[in-house]
Amino acid sequence: MRNELPRKDNRLSISNAGVWFNEVIKPLEPSLRLWLERQFPLGAGLDDVLQESYMRILKAHEKRLITYPKSYLYQTARNIACDFLRDSHIRLADPLNESEEDLALNEDQAPNEIAERNQEMELLKEAIRSLPKRCREIFILRKVEDLSYKEIAARLNISERTISAQMNIGLRKCAEYIERKSDKIRPIK
Repeated sequence: MRNELPRKDNRLSISNAGVWFNEVIKPLEPSLRLWLERQFPLGAGLDDVLQESYMRILKAHEKRLITYPKSYLYQTARNIACDFLRDSHIRLADPLNESEEDLALNEDQAPNEIAERNQEMELLKEAIRSLPKRCREIFILRKVEDLSYKEIAARLNISERTISAQMNIGLRKCAEYIERKSDKIRPIK
């Protein structure tokens, strides 16, 4: 029962969710924030995880007595952080899939120009997919999602120097890949 509020104190506050939240949950925010920052590379998603954790614990509080609010809050935040990271990795897993914009025809271009552009885009996507996992992730965050080195460093919990080195590797490997493969591709006429 270490670091938990006594059950009696929790019951006294259960009638008023706002008072209970301000007295029991809100004081835990600094330590929870610090713990989340150390455990999960959430970056800008940290505040979203905290907010969702608060919403869930308040909903749970309305339905039943939460005997150990600190443990419940930390476990809820951990689950939400894991969901957040999994969802962001799913979005990052292949952000290079064709979008409607990629498929849209430009009326000013001839069909062979459109086909050539699409072929070049596919080659670039292949080059990016061929990068090592960490390098590819950094490359996509920078070039596709347009994040700064500082934002990437915060999100992935690595130094900006590492970001720079990985970007140089990624650019070099993509250029080499495209050069190797473009010799094998016949121009479309």
